[in-house]
Amino acid sequence: MLLPAKAKANHEITMTKTTKKTLIVIGAGAFALAIAPQTTLATTLSGSISFNGNVTPFVSANGTGQVASDFSVAHSLVFGQSFVSAGADGSFAGVTQNSQVNLYSPLQINPPGLPFPATTPLWTTAVGGFSFTLATLTEDVLVSPFNTLTLRGTGVISDGNPADSNTGTWVATLTSAQSANGLTFSWNSSSKADVAVTSVPDHSGSVMLLGVSLIALGAFGNLRKQPRIA
Repeated sequence: MLLPAKAKANHEITMTKTTKKTLIVIGAGAFALAIAPQTTLATTLSGSISFNGNVTPFVSANGTGQVASDFSVAHSLVFGQSFVSAGADGSFAGVTQNSQVNLYSPLQINPPGLPFPATTPLWTTAVGGFSFTLATLTEDVLVSPFNTLTLRGTGVISDGNPADSNTGTWVATLTSAQSANGLTFSWNSSSKADVAVTSVPDHSGSVMLLGVSLIALGAFGNLRKQPRIA
């Protein structure tokens, strides 16, 4: 159908406005997708770290009073100065040897008890700020002459960033020995994080292209619906 010159001009103006609006919609959609947060999985902590130091077993459960003669009669442990051993690796590689580590005390044994309150870390490194919060704690059966005690625990290893946290294990061996200065107690432990979750590829670019394509197809469909000028 032929349109009068004035009507044809008005129709062309309308078409131009529609096209501009369509391009604005496409541009806005592309921009929104481009600035959308790009979500990826953080790389969780991995590797192992070990400690050593001295410890005092007490007969009482509150870490005071009479020092136990062996681990069979001990009900709590008070850790003395403790240090990072050689060989820290993975996420813990930057924690220097002989740097200090703080251990929760008194830790109850026979039967074993978790730190209280439950959110209190079992250990925290002075370098790197790594910590380990126990979820379970068990001890191996004591064998005469009761001069060795092995503790085993599971829990969560953290660096202060919840996204990096990972589950892990803790194994500690405590020993006593007779010396010229009397009975001495020492301990060493190792902590290991479970297999880390590696980062996944970020597919936000593909999502952006898909979104823009869908918007463009919609706009093209609207343009096709406009009446043709003869």
